[in-house]
Amino acid sequence: SSLPHDRISALYEDGNGQIWVGTQNGLAKFNAETNNFTRYLPSSGAANQRIIKSIVSDGKSGFWIATWGGLQHFDPLQSRFTLYVHDPARADSLATNDLNAIAVDERGGVWAGTWPAGIDYLAPGSTSFRHFRIDNADQPDSKLNIVRSTYLDAQGMLWIGTENGIVLWHTATDWSTRRRVDTPASRVNHIYADRHGVVWAATLSAGL
Repeated sequence: SSLPHDRISALYEDGNGQIWVGTQNGLAKFNAETNNFTRYLPSSGAANQRIIKSIVSDGKSGFWIATWGGLQHFDPLQSRFTLYVHDPARADSLATNDLNAIAVDERGGVWAGTWPAGIDYLAPGSTSFRHFRIDNADQPDSKLNIVRSTYLDAQGMLWIGTENGIVLWHTATDWSTRRRVDTPASRVNHIYADRHGVVWAATLSAGL
């Protein structure tokens, strides 16, 4: 079959060289031999859970998916989705269902960039999230809590691209040590590190 939607927000190549496509209407696997696609959808059927923004490896055979309907884990061997969504009755559930970015640490923990509740952390094997407000309570800035992109480097530095520049934090230290990077006050759509370790940021209105 064809792609489930022509608007594509994420591409991912797994360890077997298989290409996965994140669209505005669900996940699709590209079948190179037949030049078509196989579609995969969560069983819940909620429309916002099909709006995919990012796909990242879980370090094993599966991958994590950031959607506008929560966080999802997909096991391609069993074609099975596991969904994590906001539950108003649970303070330790996902802070909000609108996600734009994710990063996975060496332990398999997941950093989920939310809109507009900062960044959440899901430890390996856990179903409880820790919430991290990015702005300071004494200097509130709602744009800092809209996370657009994330990058976790080999030294454990978490680069957080927000609606108002970049915030940097070493994940082995207390959250209070996070700091603003001297960047333009613009939306940071993507963060990328080249082979020399230089970090690049693609912004909405301030160039590269």
